[in-house]
Amino acid sequence: MTLSGPTADGRLRDVILELSARLASLLEDDIDAGIEVALGEVGAFTDVDRAYVMTFHDATFSNTHEWVATGVSAEKLAIQGVSIARLGAWLPAFARGDAVRIPTLTTLHASPDIIATFQQQAIRSMLWVPMPGPLRPLGFVGFDSVRSERAWTDEEVTLLRAVANVFAAALERRDAVRERDEVARRLTALAALVPGVVYQLHMDAHGTLRFPYASPGILSVFGVDPEDVTADASVAFSRVHPDDLAELEASIEHSRASLGEWVQEFRMHHPVAGTRWVRAHAAPERMPDGGTLWHGVVTDTTESRLMEEALRRDVVERERARAVLEREVAFRRALVDVTNDMLAASLGDDFYQEVLERTISLVPDAQGGSIVLRDDDGLYRYVAAVGFDLGGLLTIRLSEAELARAIPPAVERVYVRESPNVAPERREGLERAGRLAEIEVTLSIPIVVAGEVKGFMNLDNFDDRDAFEMPARSTAQALAAQVAVALQRLHLERDLRLERARYERLASHDPLTNLPNRRLFQDRLEQAITHAHRRRERVALIYLDLDGFKHVNDTLGHDVGDELLEAVAARLVMAVRAADTVARLGGDEFAIVLQEIGSDRDAQLVAEKLLEAFDAPFVLRGRSLAVGASIGVAIYPRDARLTDALMKAADLAMYRVKEAGRGDYAFFSA
Repeated sequence: MTLSGPTADGRLRDVILELSARLASLLEDDIDAGIEVALGEVGAFTDVDRAYVMTFHDATFSNTHEWVATGVSAEKLAIQGVSIARLGAWLPAFARGDAVRIPTLTTLHASPDIIATFQQQAIRSMLWVPMPGPLRPLGFVGFDSVRSERAWTDEEVTLLRAVANVFAAALERRDAVRERDEVARRLTALAALVPGVVYQLHMDAHGTLRFPYASPGILSVFGVDPEDVTADASVAFSRVHPDDLAELEASIEHSRASLGEWVQEFRMHHPVAGTRWVRAHAAPERMPDGGTLWHGVVTDTTESRLMEEALRRDVVERERARAVLEREVAFRRALVDVTNDMLAASLGDDFYQEVLERTISLVPDAQGGSIVLRDDDGLYRYVAAVGFDLGGLLTIRLSEAELARAIPPAVERVYVRESPNVAPERREGLERAGRLAEIEVTLSIPIVVAGEVKGFMNLDNFDDRDAFEMPARSTAQALAAQVAVALQRLHLERDLRLERARYERLASHDPLTNLPNRRLFQDRLEQAITHAHRRRERVALIYLDLDGFKHVNDTLGHDVGDELLEAVAARLVMAVRAADTVARLGGDEFAIVLQEIGSDRDAQLVAEKLLEAFDAPFVLRGRSLAVGASIGVAIYPRDARLTDALMKAADLAMYRVKEAGRGDYAFFSA
């Protein structure tokens, strides 16, 4: 059985909308199973014998999801890691977003081995519909007919393209969440580099404490595993020295009440290391449920205290060690602050400037600096600067060659004023805004995301050509890693927003003409009627069907027919007001909602203008195509007061025009 007629189309649209809603509601781990079920439903509904999803992976493609009818062989395991070159004849069509229809193998122009493969799978007819992706197709959805040969209609292809779009959106959402989880994993790995414990401490409205997150360092500091304190923090607090417990609890309560920064040193008993001094430092925030959540770090300060005791015996050594300790504490605090920003998702426009300023304050020999990030076109732009004219630098974009970095990039000293690579027109701007001639040496640190260099953090010294020894490099590299994590999170959030927008667009617009689809059209018509009812106004509903479209499809092919529909949609939009709604209901049928009309004459003028839009032929692929239109008009509230009744009235008026000879318009009459 093949799909035919508006009733079958409507049923398949309902199936697609139901599948779309169901896949959107699934958890990401359940999406693959959901697609398998959806393939079965669509395959059974369209009466095919095999339905599957082929996913592209760089230079190969694989069968990742499959459904087969009873008695039909499954091919999923046989199609894994196949060279994408075998699809060479059809790849350009996929890139354009076109479906591939193969109604019979007898006339298929392909290599003998490809035809033999199809014959081994008992295929007689096929349809492949591409799944769109952000940069290139994600793959395609295939439908095989084994029992008989089959030709696919335009309406079927259009509807099954919607199925492919739904699957593509679900797979992109699944992959985006997997990338988000990878970011979380990287954040956990970064937390492991921070000395001590990175944590989140939650106190509910009843005063119960727990650690929603604790890095593995809690085992070395408190002697407990992270999972032991996820639901109840009492295990960790039982290790606190009895003489320090009351003061510790009071400091927590003060921070909770005032939402002030919490800093407290206390003793605790480690089951192996014995009594140790630790320092807790955290920032609180109030939660919607009335609880309080602290983001912070706990470090072992025992060695620092022993050092301080030794410093009391030696003034010179004490001053030197104090400077080292202050730098270490400042460095830890900066790492904690940046980590807190990451945990609290505080990634505003000033994030890069804040990280740069902290880095310059911590890294020995750093007297100024900048951060440059790579855009999608491969050029680098400035996003932060200290000691320079950031406004002037924002107008400059540099190529990779002009940056004069090693390949592959590494942490290195760069002597920028000696670089011959900068083009003269940009060098003048850099010398003025970036003080190029004054910089003795620059320490350049790559910002690496997923193995790819996305930018550089540059620290500058204006006095010493030999500045930036190893300790400075280690500190700068640790802070540059924070910028990389921030970039990865920002890119993920942007991709999730784009995916959500694509999904919302798919549910409400026709994929070929980009006009509102039937679902959105009905919503707009209901809104117009509601508005007109309140203000006692009139609404005109126009149904328009093309005359001669089938002849174009039959003689010139469906690709030309699709281009003609797109051109017709553009002329219809130009013929009405911006406030009016032009929608494609399916096939070559369109509808227009005219709001706030004063009389039948207003609707008549629009109908005449729509007919005039077809006076000039459509020139497509070097051909001049002449098509006309038949138009039916219904008026609210005269002809009908309900949406469905008004649509039937306009449709009846249109068909009366067709019966009378086409190429005209008519108002509904009972």
